Amino acid sequence: MTQYFIPLLGLAISINLAIAPLNYLHADDLNPKIVKKSYNGEVPEGMHLVRTRTGELWLLPKDMDTPPASEVNVKYFKPKRGTPEAEQIGMVGRHKHYDRGLPAEEVFQDDFDVYDFLPKEFAKALWQEKHENLHAEQSPDLLSLGDFGPARDRAFLVPYIPLPEEAMGFAYLIPKARADTKALVRFKKDGKTHYRFFIHPNHVDAYEDLIKKYGIVYHYVGISTSSPRSLIVMDPQKPKKAYWVKPSLHKKLDGSVRINHEGKARRAVIMSEAISNVPQKKFDDLNVQFMIEPAALVPKGRITGTIFREVHPEL
Repeated sequence: MTQYFIPLLGLAISINLAIAPLNYLHADDLNPKIVKKSYNGEVPEGMHLVRTRTGELWLLPKDMDTPPASEVNVKYFKPKRGTPEAEQIGMVGRHKHYDRGLPAEEVFQDDFDVYDFLPKEFAKALWQEKHENLHAEQSPDLLSLGDFGPARDRAFLVPYIPLPEEAMGFAYLIPKARADTKALVRFKKDGKTHYRFFIHPNHVDAYEDLIKKYGIVYHYVGISTSSPRSLIVMDPQKPKKAYWVKPSLHKKLDGSVRINHEGKARRAVIMSEAISNVPQKKFDDLNVQFMIEPAALVPKGRITGTIFREVHPEL
């Protein structure tokens, strides 16, 4: 039997005409244009519909079989002009604690190959799900992530904000989370419970207020999966252990901004807790395996959070 891995996880027509992808066309406009994937409108004379290998739908002149190359605009986070360089303000355990975020282009770790530390089959699965995925390799939206994108295999520092318990709006670990997961998510500092609120290094500006108050830690190293907000993360001091961290990505990709809103964070742990309470024999009988999302964090006053997933032992 096949095994399944389940990661739990109007105004006016003129306004509509201005919004891409288009669903209204001028018959005399024969320029290439992307349309909605569900487009069922008129195809002007002299044009035809072409679906690309990455799933986009284009209206092209009949003498053109492939869309024009899309311009890819990569933007990396840079502190505002005149902002002092980040300074170390202390330590969080053995992790260096800084007063502000680093420029995104400074977080790449080219001397650290995540694949070298993963079990052989896990490394193979990760590489294949990235590089045999045409969307991950060719989508202009994903290519706009630059070296943070799935098509690249550059390792980078994945920072976290050490947030005290009173700063959390929602923070939950299911009782059946593994001990190493609990230690990653929750820790003690100055005798108080804190949480590692991981964020994406290219979007530290989305949490500027929290960083100003609590600082930021750059220690863990990660790499993107085929989903750009799902990261495989390691402690470089203990690189044999892989974690799966899913921070919010404050960027519109494939039509939606890839954030983990609070409802999504809550659903992740509720479903994980429910499924983890099903007797293992039931899953053995069905030949089903699952990867739980045992922890989720959302700071007070925020609508975006971070979700943690446990890597299945078979990987």
